[in-house]
Parts: sequence; structure tokens; C-alpha cells
Amino acid sequence: MLLKNWGGKIKEKMVCWNIPVPKSLDEALEEAIKRDWHITKAEFIREVVRRELERLGIRLELKSGGSE
Repeated sequence: MLLKNWGGKIKEKMVCWNIPVPKSLDEALEEAIKRDWHITKAEFIREVVRRELERLGIRLELKSGGSE
């Protein structure tokens, strides 16, 4: 399902992931966020997942309507 945000840009409906990680990984991610332009852990993780999908040749596209 596609949604529009306040700026009128089209966004895909979001889902939440809940994954356990070791404390050391969480602390390293906190440090990376302090050093980088990412504002949140979620933003950082989304960016890394997008890059890895690209590297694997998986094209990310917005889904339009229909059941998923």
C-alpha cells in the first residue's frame, strides 16, 4: 500500500522488525550513529539493508496496492 507523507511524497507502508542483537553490536551501532549522518538506529539499518540488497542484485521497488 502506498501512502503520501506531509510533503506529498509517496511512501510505502512500513512494517516493524524486532530482532535481538548482542549488547556489543548495539553499542557499536550507537557509536556509528554518533560518527555518521544517520539520526536513528532504524535509519542506519534501513540504509545498510538497502545497500546489501543492491550488492546482491535485488532491486528495491515501491509496491503499489494489492495484498502482500
